[in-house]
Amino acid sequence: MLHGDKNDMIGVVEEKQEGRIRIRNTMVTTAQEIPLGSKVLCKGNREKIHTNRNFYIWDYEKYLYSIGIFYEMEGNCEIMANPSLLYQWKESIQKYIESRKGKAYYQAFILGNKEGLSTEIKESYQKNGISHLFSLSGMHMGFFFLCYRKLFSKKKKRDIPFLVFSLFYLFLTDFPPSLIRASLFPYFSSITSQFGIQLLPSFILFTLLILSIFPYFIQNTGFLFSFMISFFLIYIFSKKNKMTLLELSIYIFLVSIPISIYTSFSFNVLSFLYNLIFIPLVTFFLFPFSFLSLFFPILEPFYLLLLSMFEKGSLFLSNLPTVIYFPHLSIVGIIGYYLLFLFVIHKMLQKEYKYIVILIVFLMIHFISPILNPKATILMLDVGQGDSILIIFPHQSTTILVDTGGIYGSSIAKNILLPTLHAYGIRKLDYLILTHGDLDHMNEAISLLELFPVRQVIMNSGSLTNLEQELLSYMEKQGIPHEELSHGVIQRKKGNLYFLNTRRSENENEDSLVLYLQLYGKNILLMGDSGFLTEKYLLEEYNLPKIDILKVGHHGSKNSTSLEFAEKINPSICLISSGYQNRFGHPHPETLNRLQNCKRYLTSIEGATKISLGSSMHVTTAR
Repeated sequence: MLHGDKNDMIGVVEEKQEGRIRIRNTMVTTAQEIPLGSKVLCKGNREKIHTNRNFYIWDYEKYLYSIGIFYEMEGNCEIMANPSLLYQWKESIQKYIESRKGKAYYQAFILGNKEGLSTEIKESYQKNGISHLFSLSGMHMGFFFLCYRKLFSKKKKRDIPFLVFSLFYLFLTDFPPSLIRASLFPYFSSITSQFGIQLLPSFILFTLLILSIFPYFIQNTGFLFSFMISFFLIYIFSKKNKMTLLELSIYIFLVSIPISIYTSFSFNVLSFLYNLIFIPLVTFFLFPFSFLSLFFPILEPFYLLLLSMFEKGSLFLSNLPTVIYFPHLSIVGIIGYYLLFLFVIHKMLQKEYKYIVILIVFLMIHFISPILNPKATILMLDVGQGDSILIIFPHQSTTILVDTGGIYGSSIAKNILLPTLHAYGIRKLDYLILTHGDLDHMNEAISLLELFPVRQVIMNSGSLTNLEQELLSYMEKQGIPHEELSHGVIQRKKGNLYFLNTRRSENENEDSLVLYLQLYGKNILLMGDSGFLTEKYLLEEYNLPKIDILKVGHHGSKNSTSLEFAEKINPSICLISSGYQNRFGHPHPETLNRLQNCKRYLTSIEGATKISLGSSMHVTTAR
């Protein structure tokens, strides 16, 4: 059974019941668009999904897993059976919505699909802590139930026709976890109450039942927000019958904090106040008006005007400096927060509000935890066919990013570099060092500087590429401190960074900065894109020691890391940054053979590699 169109479909594997498969780049033998819900025969190779290959940041692979998609395939499909009547209704509803001017918000409010909203608008909702207003939940089912009672029944109990409608709406919206809770739990609790089971234990049983049916929901952000907030609200209401909207907003805010930090490394300190404005606005105006405007097109211009004002308000608030960024919060940290929260709730319900300081202290300790860390970190990021290495000195006394990657466009800075810096609690880079002017090493530099503060940028002093000239022009306009050098040293109490390559070359790769770092008694050598010529120069110019960590030059190409060079520095660990299934064949088998005496870590295989330096050295890979 397929969901989607002929270019990107989701199919249910019926033979072995292994889950669902994402079918990409599909050609349909009947040369027609596949209707929603069609049964098709697809022939191709099933593959495990490999997407994010870095630590902590949003992972598309895990997202697909959270909605039950475990594999993908590429191949040809042939329609075997037409869709059922239910699917025909579903497709008709979706096409009708897509034909309307306000389709982005009809889809968001009614179907829970935010894909039609612009990236800027979605980011503003997330920054303001109001993106949950677009999740299908109790607001929707409460509205539908109210309409149902007004139109068809005066009874107080829920009856079968509304249950049928709830199931159809779940089908229409592809069964989101929050809507499953909102639509089915009232019936479940009604049944369990007949056996004397109270509301909170009933909710726990319901949650376990849902997870037993959909175990992958445990990685679904919507599930975490919906079920955690519901759990604590049920607990609070079991102790306190009445609550003001402000109190409710504060409790929801406190419950949401650890999940927000876990998923986006941030939360908005004023989101509980923003919700006081936006929740009534959406609940009583925008959401009901979505249906009125959808069925009565004459009202759509007024509806679009309301949406425009809603968006402008969100954009204005999102530009206020009220977002606090936190380092990555582990599962243990989340559990610890919620255990403290249970104690704080108990005290707050007794009007002892001073105990909320316990949560504040917990968050403050986590906020400053990076500067409490005595270890140093060397992190080779997976930026595809490119280079980017983050160096963090002990107690975060100095932070350095060497290269930015960027051959695949302008998404790396936003989707990899920025969240990685936030995850490590870095609030300002001390140095951005760009080894040379190739796209795959510095194409994301301007994008990163637009997104994140950097104290100083260092480039090599050789001839400038067009990309380097563009960067220099940008930095001069923005007043960003920068320096061009190929030799010298950055001295720090915890370690020193030396620039070794003083020779000039017409070859941009051989012109790369070569960085030698002494940190925690370890010798670390970063070769940029240097090849045999630079290696020969280094052997002649310096008495290089044994190297503990080598970032292999030029992605492990055939013309890098000569046997003479490898034998002289005798590295213990070799880091090689190259793209997964890259077209250049990096790293080259001959180079790997020359490095057989060191422990090799390849981004093309293991993804990002993190090395922690302290009293001992510990290596962790993302995959």
